[in-house]
Amino acid sequence: MAGREHVQALMRDVGPQAGLLEVTEFAEHDAWTLVVDDATVLFVDHDDTDGRLMLSAEVGEPAETGRPGLHELLLRYNDAWRETGGGRMSLDPAGVVVLRFELPVQGLELARLQGVIGTFVEVLRGWREIVANAGEEAPAVPLAAMMPGGMIRG
Repeated sequence: MAGREHVQALMRDVGPQAGLLEVTEFAEHDAWTLVVDDATVLFVDHDDTDGRLMLSAEVGEPAETGRPGLHELLLRYNDAWRETGGGRMSLDPAGVVVLRFELPVQGLELARLQGVIGTFVEVLRGWREIVANAGEEAPAVPLAAMMPGGMIRG
């Protein structure tokens, strides 16, 4: 099965397998939204040219007082790419923290995609806690906020 068709089949099947509430395709943008629960929506963008999927989700907007320490923590997280399995953090133009993970499509199977989504959601929840509490005390990264390299990379 070719790249785009393979991705479409995976996205069609991952909803029921991963227990997602909803999967919506935006064919004109080669993108999907995955509704995990009332508070969690994942975005999946497909780059057929490079053969990859980009998973992303909004983590949250930190309080003004917590931004300097949190921004440093985000940079340290990005530098720890071996430990995070390649997960990375960014800020959107409005200052909202975004978690991202790039996944090659070549050889991607439904079970692996389901596992990556599950781990991504766990990491997202860990980071949401960190961002919500930024500024209250020195931020520490709980294990739930680290992407286990073995689970993500396969």
